[in-house]
Amino acid sequence: MRNITIIGHKEKANNKLVFMLGKIGLLTHVLNPLENTYQRELINENPDLLFCYAHLNEGIVGHALQYSRDKQIPIVFIVIEFSDDLCQKILSTEYVWYVKEPFEENVLRLIVERALLSVNKCNPDTINEINEQSLQLALETARLQLWEWDFKDDHIIRETTRGVSTVIPLGILNRDFDAFHSFIHPDDRKMFREKVGLCREGKSIHVEFRSIPFEKKTYWHSLFLKPLFGENGKPEKMMGISQDITQRKETEKALKESEEKFRLIAESANDVIWILDRNKKFMYISPSVEKLRGYTPEEVMELPLDKRLTPHSFALIDSILETFFREFKKGIIPDTPRTIEVEQPCKGGSTVWTELHINPVLDDEGNFKLFLGISRDITERRKHEAELQRQKNMLDSIFNLAPTVMLLVNKHGIIEKVNKAAMECTTRDKENIIGHRAGDVFSCINALKGNGCGMNVNCIQCVFKKAEQETLRKRSGVQKKEGTVRFLLPNGSQMSRSFLVSTSYIDMGSEPKIIVSVDDITDIKKIERFVVESKTEAENANRAKSEFLANMSHELRTPLNAIMGYSEILQDRNFGDLSQKQKKFAEHIHTSGKHLLELINNILDISKVESGKMEVHFRELQVLDTMRNVQNVISPLVKKKHIELKFSVDPDKLSLNADEIKFRQILYNLLSNAVKFTPEKGLIKVVARKKDNMAEISVTDTGIGISAEEQSKLFTPFHQIDSSISRKYQGTGLGLALVKRFVELHDGDITVESEPGKGSTFTFTIPIRDEDVLITDAEIESSAD
Repeated sequence: MRNITIIGHKEKANNKLVFMLGKIGLLTHVLNPLENTYQRELINENPDLLFCYAHLNEGIVGHALQYSRDKQIPIVFIVIEFSDDLCQKILSTEYVWYVKEPFEENVLRLIVERALLSVNKCNPDTINEINEQSLQLALETARLQLWEWDFKDDHIIRETTRGVSTVIPLGILNRDFDAFHSFIHPDDRKMFREKVGLCREGKSIHVEFRSIPFEKKTYWHSLFLKPLFGENGKPEKMMGISQDITQRKETEKALKESEEKFRLIAESANDVIWILDRNKKFMYISPSVEKLRGYTPEEVMELPLDKRLTPHSFALIDSILETFFREFKKGIIPDTPRTIEVEQPCKGGSTVWTELHINPVLDDEGNFKLFLGISRDITERRKHEAELQRQKNMLDSIFNLAPTVMLLVNKHGIIEKVNKAAMECTTRDKENIIGHRAGDVFSCINALKGNGCGMNVNCIQCVFKKAEQETLRKRSGVQKKEGTVRFLLPNGSQMSRSFLVSTSYIDMGSEPKIIVSVDDITDIKKIERFVVESKTEAENANRAKSEFLANMSHELRTPLNAIMGYSEILQDRNFGDLSQKQKKFAEHIHTSGKHLLELINNILDISKVESGKMEVHFRELQVLDTMRNVQNVISPLVKKKHIELKFSVDPDKLSLNADEIKFRQILYNLLSNAVKFTPEKGLIKVVARKKDNMAEISVTDTGIGISAEEQSKLFTPFHQIDSSISRKYQGTGLGLALVKRFVELHDGDITVESEPGKGSTFTFTIPIRDEDVLITDAEIESSAD
């Protein structure tokens, strides 16, 4: 029995290699190359054939190759994936063979027998068993194409390709190199010819190239070329082993494209993408981590895990990972948090809050492979959340501490939140309010009659229900409704109260809420009714007074007209000449009558205005013309006191729509007051100008002036600033009151500016209508001689 030695770790001893070698009648021994006794044991074993795992470190593989050369025994490498370095070792060394995982028993048998045959360690009976059928089966299983090339004739002298459909069909060619070369992809032909040239020189080579058989799809091949030397020591033949690697190349291409897409996504994403292995070591971190934390990906990978997080966050995520690995079962992912918020230190010393999305990745067999994660900057979001929480706490405090009853109800009218005032008003605790409607909570008599709030026919008029329905309909603003609710008191009696219900809509998607504020306005309503009744009584009394004054004014005019008429007849000497004393008496009678008539006319006008019977007749008038008329009337008084009177109109064609008589009366009253209170040789200026869409007229004098205290009472009927002044200047106290009423009838306004001893300025404004025309400026001056 042949002695076979396997160089590999102890855990490999139970794999199918040992099992298959035993089935084909070979005694195997496994040596662990990491043990100190490995080399001594290998010498003692003196095996006929070595098996060595190609993925072991370079020192172990090199020692196995050296042992094979020194002892001239064949060595078979167990290959998981080919590399250029491995191919060179296999092809450049005599007695070296390989078998690629996964492999079948018949392939392993073939490799073992051919390896033993290569050093004449097979008996003739065994050699005959290596027939074409077993070789073909092995090649088909591994999808290999085997051929030998004669350098001298440049022809294929042996090939085995049956059953292999995706390789170059050598059998139908002329079996020369040019025919073979024609099936190679044009871009690979030069490279392939150079590689074959190296083999002709005696070098073993490995090459990957593309072929296009019959102009069909492109195939990829992995080709191992090994020169076979003649007795003269020169290469005479070339043995080739070709494998179809098209699927592998397509897989590599797809993987590369997938990796490129992943790289582009990872490098362009604002979020940080990372991969963590089961040992809590980062396999990848996207470049965006530098923007987030100031560290480059390489710097983060060098940091221990507990330094990548603040202590609290590290304890949290470490606990989650430990729980995951403790509870993980093959194919079953434990229910641990997948999204967590952690605080991470930045390079500059600050910290940043991130939201981690952790996704465990399993392999095809359900074993844990790695964590794929995304870190998102949520610093601003947390600030906003903290601000929202602060505002919520503030609003909750306002809601709870509000002195009025406040409720939070849903769209069905069910109360979800109440404040302290609501509990005090209803004498119920929170648990007996939440979940009910307002009518139930306030013991509404309709709710009791209908076995529940909103169940009675009278509930359609309920102030709460109407306010809530209108709020849900409008969905904006504050809705206010007033209404009366009848309550059932604990003693069984009933009481009616008036409520002002204010509601506001809160948009919360499909479940909107309504804030309800309830004010008991029963006492306010009583006061309002009292005020309305009092106002009505006062208005009736004032109207009766005005009507009385109007009637009395008409009655007084009849005898007054006779008195003034006869006094004028006496002054005109229609009954003969009068003595000086009689003239003086007649003049006093006429002056007193005139003053009394002015008083009666003013009282009559005031009464009409207050009773709403004063009529205003608007027509277009020229301000300048009206001023000249008033100037003519007032001129005797002005000349008597030697006062300088100036008029200024800007522009001189300033016109407006007004009641001409009342507009003239306004000017006359203001001017007569100015003349009355201005000392001799004083100055009075009247200025009219356009200001925006208003006509502004001001009357300024250099008279005695008015104190600030008295200015607030100027326009009150029958009020005079001082009794001594009244006696000196003879006023009725109605002139300015009428001026204010007449200005207001024109939708205007009047103001006064004055200081004692410095004169006064009365300014009134009246709207200018669309048809008013403004042209030029002018100024009129009139002075007493």
